[in-house]
Amino acid sequence: MSKAQIIEVSVVGLALQYIEEHIGDEFTVADIAAYAGIGAANLGNHFRRELNTTPRAYVKRQRLHAARAMLLSPTRHWTVISIAAEFYFNHVSGFTGPYKKLFGETAGDTIARNPFPD
Repeated sequence: MSKAQIIEVSVVGLALQYIEEHIGDEFTVADIAAYAGIGAANLGNHFRRELNTTPRAYVKRQRLHAARAMLLSPTRHWTVISIAAEFYFNHVSGFTGPYKKLFGETAGDTIARNPFPD
């Protein structure tokens, strides 16, 4: 592995660490970039090169996965609206459309098939 590849892995690795640790928090791409020690545009370049996506799209996908886990939780007391707000989707439609596209079912369908009692 070249020195440049090690640096790229480190930058992306730091960014992924920040995202994982703060997935339930409100943050910006600039916050992620600052944590990784580079500028936001440069972070975008690293993400496109290493992960074939943008930081914003990656965060959105990770938040959708975290939301799904919460909807399937046996201790869940969540509605679709509260989950959307919990993960900083500004509009419910900004959550429900991408959720259905990623998982092939609506968030309401996920709740309905949850085997655990309310």
